[in-house]
Amino acid sequence: MSIERQGREVVFHCDSCADFIETEETDFNDAFNTFRANNWKAVKIGTEWTHKCPVCVEGAAQAKR
Repeated sequence: MSIERQGREVVFHCDSCADFIETEETDFNDAFNTFRANNWKAVKIGTEWTHKCPVCVEGAAQAKR
């Protein structure tokens, strides 16, 4: 699962590792802004969205080089 609510807080989980970000936000748009401000990325592959933490984003960028 990439996105869940813990209580009312929105939490994003990296789809490539065990990392997650607790946004401390209850509104999805505010949570997504926190997600992006912390260098996390959301990528749509086909019809599915995947979420990556900064370490996995960097690893994917280095693999492309």
